[in-house]
Amino acid sequence: MGLFGKLFGGYEARKDKADGLFERGQFGPAKLAYENALGAAPEPDRASLEARVVECCDGIAEGRIAEAERQLAQEAPDLAQLELEGALEVAIDPELRAEARRLLDSLEREDAQREVPEEEVLGDDAVIALLAGQWEETQGAEYDRLGEPLFAALVNMHQGEYEAARETLEALVSEAKIARYLWLELARARLMLDDDAGATEAFTTFLESLDPDEGGEARLSAHVELARLQDAAGDFEAAMAHLGDAVDAFEGDPRPYFLMGNFLRQKELFDEAVDVLRSAAAVMDEPLHPYSRALVSAIPVPGRERSQRIVLAGELPSPANPPSGCPFHTRCPNAMDICRQTFPALHQQGARSVYCHLYDGKPEAVPSP
Repeated sequence: MGLFGKLFGGYEARKDKADGLFERGQFGPAKLAYENALGAAPEPDRASLEARVVECCDGIAEGRIAEAERQLAQEAPDLAQLELEGALEVAIDPELRAEARRLLDSLEREDAQREVPEEEVLGDDAVIALLAGQWEETQGAEYDRLGEPLFAALVNMHQGEYEAARETLEALVSEAKIARYLWLELARARLMLDDDAGATEAFTTFLESLDPDEGGEARLSAHVELARLQDAAGDFEAAMAHLGDAVDAFEGDPRPYFLMGNFLRQKELFDEAVDVLRSAAAVMDEPLHPYSRALVSAIPVPGRERSQRIVLAGELPSPANPPSGCPFHTRCPNAMDICRQTFPALHQQGARSVYCHLYDGKPEAVPSP
């Protein structure tokens, strides 16, 4: 027997020692002992020893997960995190790894929530001022005529009190001699309360009340929501009709084309989606709005240098819930203070039109960058 064997014993002695530790649940020392025994094990025994090493690893992981749960019960999340990280390092069984990861993810979420500062609660006047930045002039005038009851309903909506908002809005609609944008707010309240039929009626009434050049982003939002509602009801043709109406209402604006193309792609109508997106590309060939120019600059074109690309930053605007002022100001490279506060007027540029403050008081088009 060599010196190593004399010091640590032969294979059988090492295996017996490992087995004893394993039976007593001392999985850490047992793992080391089995690994030690593997060095002297005959080939037929190696597979069973390797299996025992795996069992030891999982036994260690189980112990660390149990300890983490005890630390959590004692409100010691930092210690629990160390135990769970240790369990993940050693665990081999997929279920054990998943359990450790679940507990660790839960800890990380709680930690992130503790670090998020409490949101400032806006007063009613501040809420109305924030919302007013999205309104067109005629919309604001209508809301001013309706007064405090309407503003109270809008605050209710902002605070998630949809039932109270709907009750007030229903009463205002029944009493108002002329209601247009009021129907839009009622549609949104009904939508939040899962009254799809009522929301469809209100969005439709709102759109029918508008003149061809009115509505702005609210018109687009209504068309998008109606398309979504009709699709949810299983009426593909009606959904497409609303997206087509949006294309017609926003001539020169690529967004309705993109919305229609994405809708067709989701329906796996890929050829039709490509045709629609080609139409969008044609609209965007010489875009008027600087935000549209930036989007076009990102399209790979042979011969165009990367330095010609306009890089956009900021959050993507949502057509269903646009920001105050111009809905593109969050990413537009030419955004000004007025863009963040006031919805732009419609400016005619030859056969096309554009909502953009850069055209205020300027009959000529803005030069391309």
